[in-house]
Amino acid sequence: MDEKKRTLRGFLCAALGGVCWGASGTVGQYLFACQGVDSGWLTVVRMFLAGVVLLGGALVRHRPQLRTIWLNLKLVFL
Repeated sequence: MDEKKRTLRGFLCAALGGVCWGASGTVGQYLFACQGVDSGWLTVVRMFLAGVVLLGGALVRHRPQLRTIWLNLKLVFL
């Protein structure tokens, strides 16, 4: 990938991260104020969903490497 595309991709990823950060803060505030959600519960849900998104991306881009890790149980628990 050439330098211009990499720069644009980095910019878009950073912008999307900022949008997601702001949206999650707004949704979190709503859940705390109007729905009575506990902050511990929301933290667990956010971490779980982040893990699902990251693992999904890894499955799309690095499936053979992930398969290798899970076939060798020593590598799983490093």
